[in-house]
Amino acid sequence: MEVEVSKNILIVIVSVSSFLINGEVNAGGVETLQSSYLEQGAGPFSASAGEKMWRKQFLDKKSGKQRSCQTCHGRDLTKAGKHARTGKVIEPLAPSANSE
Repeated sequence: MEVEVSKNILIVIVSVSSFLINGEVNAGGVETLQSSYLEQGAGPFSASAGEKMWRKQFLDKKSGKQRSCQTCHGRDLTKAGKHARTGKVIEPLAPSANSE
């Protein structure tokens, strides 16, 4: 019984550690990308400005329909999206779902 409890505790510790390490890796990836973009002249970065741009509607000249980033990528960035015109699958944008 003690061995089983110890084994379960070890599994929980390893799982939580893996989650925390993965979160740090993803955060480091974002910082690396931002640094690269800053070197190219982008920025300053703002989550609220990014959200506003993400939700902004524009008229697609070919279809005549209103679109936004969410049209193709969807609201849940951990799931695959679908290109509005071609129907091709778009891989998830969330680093937790797509390491690329």
